[in-house]
Amino acid sequence: MHPSTLTPGSIASRLRTYPFKTIRNIGMKPSSVLIPVVERDGETGLLFTERSKSMKHHAGQISFPGGRMEQGETSYGCALRETEEEIGVPKEEVTQLGRIDDVISPRGFHIQCHVGHLPDRELVLNPDEVEQTFWVPFAEIMDQSRHEVRPWKRIKAVEVHYFHFEACLVWGVTGRMLHCLRECLMVDPNAR
Repeated sequence: MHPSTLTPGSIASRLRTYPFKTIRNIGMKPSSVLIPVVERDGETGLLFTERSKSMKHHAGQISFPGGRMEQGETSYGCALRETEEEIGVPKEEVTQLGRIDDVISPRGFHIQCHVGHLPDRELVLNPDEVEQTFWVPFAEIMDQSRHEVRPWKRIKAVEVHYFHFEACLVWGVTGRMLHCLRECLMVDPNAR
């Protein structure tokens, strides 16, 4: 899909037909994220968060709003709660667009990945969790020259996806999620 044709509606349409892969959770920590789609100045893009530099794990890394599921909570409910806690967007303002593949983190988190449309609004950042946010247009996200794959230092067979954007560097688990979303959006549904 060409970046100029990407809208929340076209993304939702593509995700409706995407056969996302679920992973059976065997002893991992159930978690979820929301991948926020935001329109700004006539362009569609994604909103990323930079984790607070005071956090115990992954301080300063680029991520999507999300966290560990609470008892009795659905994965989408968790993603909405975390989005409100981290960047101040109430669940009523989020439009669910779909899902992409589950991801396992090296720290043992089983992450279900939801995609949602957020209004372009003033954010209320939780300083304990979020240092700042970055908005990246799909023109950059879909630009193949910004994507690099390297083997993981610990296990060479594992690929790590790096995205070199003007605003930030995305890699690791967030890079894997972004790669999955890009692949989903780039596949021609008529080619099946």
